[in-house]
Amino acid sequence: MAKAKTAPVLPAQPVTAAPEPAPVVVTAPAPDLPTLADFIKSRERDGIVLVRVTYPGAECHVFPGKFSGVTVTAGPLSCLYADGSTE
Repeated sequence: MAKAKTAPVLPAQPVTAAPEPAPVVVTAPAPDLPTLADFIKSRERDGIVLVRVTYPGAECHVFPGKFSGVTVTAGPLSCLYADGSTE
């Protein structure tokens, strides 16, 4: 027994290209901020692991912290610790 051919299903709306992503804006750190390394070292506490830092003008990378690697991204100055607390 031969299978019946079916017509292809076409989308109801025309397919359009995905929108262009927004450009990434990297701001330069303020002159009165400590260096990224000094900032991270000052925030690492005994027993509480620093897991993420946002720092103005930083490039995305993993900083070798005292207890673990610290994910660094550009943004307003902030910290996230392994226990969920933030600064």
